Amino acid sequence: MEYRVESRERVRIDAMNKELAARKSHADWEHRHRVKISEDLQYWDDDEKIDKGRELFFTDRYVTLTKA
Repeated sequence: MEYRVESRERVRIDAMNKELAARKSHADWEHRHRVKISEDLQYWDDDEKIDKGRELFFTDRYVTLTKA
């Protein structure tokens, strides 16, 4: 009887430790993600992104028109 109780407790403790490790891992990932996003936003240039999108549009359009 006591062996089964100890076994259940071990399983419960292992599950709890696994959950805590998963939460810590997720919190670390969120922190790294926020730091990366803030660094990206620090050097964000709307004009560069708009120009890049415009270039891709015209490139794709040219390819599409020449295939037709």
